[in-house]
Amino acid sequence: MSEIRELVPEEYTEYMQLTAEAYPGIGIATPEDIGRAVGRLKIKIQDPRMAVYGAFRSAEMVGIMALYDYTMNVHGVPMLAGGVGNIAVHLAHKKEHVAKDLMEFYLDLYRQRKAPMAVLWPFRPNFYRRMGFGLASKVHQYRVAA
Repeated sequence: MSEIRELVPEEYTEYMQLTAEAYPGIGIATPEDIGRAVGRLKIKIQDPRMAVYGAFRSAEMVGIMALYDYTMNVHGVPMLAGGVGNIAVHLAHKKEHVAKDLMEFYLDLYRQRKAPMAVLWPFRPNFYRRMGFGLASKVHQYRVAA
């Protein structure tokens, strides 16, 4: 089981290193690229609707994710929706259920905050389907008690 907590600025470089390893297509390859990405993260994280989290085992960062507070308009009623992105697991810790721990933390956090919806853009729909997510069409119908 992982200890999951919000990251402090001193951990942002490690966060970006994990991101670069997990998503090589984003073009973060050199220490200078990581430094620039950390600078961009420090600006983005000033938005109170965003937070970055790390999963730790034996004080080692083994996974990361970014959480977002969205407001969904459901028939004119604004509602909190929890968003998750940038889920990444350290290569040495694949197949150890780190991503599952992160997702469970995310869902529990927004359940505690009474968010009726959790949203994501799945890169692997089969993984998220096991977590209870599904693919949606462009037409959505919601019924909310007033």
